[in-house]
Amino acid sequence: MLGEINMVNEISLEHFNKSPDQKYHLYRISGSAVSKKPHTHSYYQICYVERGEIQHWSGNSFVSSHFGDAFIVPPGFVHSIVFPNDDSQMYSLSFEENMFHPGFPHSGAYRFMTALKLDASKQSKIDIRMKVTLNKDQRFIMQALLESLLRESSSNYPAELSSAASLIAAILYILAQAYFMDEQHEGKYDMISQYDQSLKEC
Repeated sequence: MLGEINMVNEISLEHFNKSPDQKYHLYRISGSAVSKKPHTHSYYQICYVERGEIQHWSGNSFVSSHFGDAFIVPPGFVHSIVFPNDDSQMYSLSFEENMFHPGFPHSGAYRFMTALKLDASKQSKIDIRMKVTLNKDQRFIMQALLESLLRESSSNYPAELSSAASLIAAILYILAQAYFMDEQHEGKYDMISQYDQSLKEC
């Protein structure tokens, strides 16, 4: 599906925004002509499946996601998202790193985001770019955070009073919990310190 690399579209956040000053956007979608074509973007994208099936393609293979599944797409990751059924629906949250406060780079959420883009070693890496499954409690919190962010995005609060950055950071923590508490990823939490060290050396 993604074999034709020369056909990859590069998308910026401004492609969707009415205002160039907006650093994030959130939609509940059931299909997208843009997403089903191979593309990459300069921002992070979090996708959370609300119902039905979502096929997340990378290369010539895909991973099927269903209710309670999510994935994070970091900048520069070539992928496509296909909605195989009419009843499929997901939240699509896209955001730029520069929307967060100055202290954010020292947070666990930032280190988790950064770890998605880097290899800790040749053998293993932290990677939920294709799928992570949330448990019942995590799904409840995720739904509440996304709905709160939807309301926030339609408000007219001044930028300095917006809670969007805090809500997105909380969403990242929920996804990190779901990933690191999965038995198949046991021990990978300690790898975040390796990423920090690699960044310092760079």
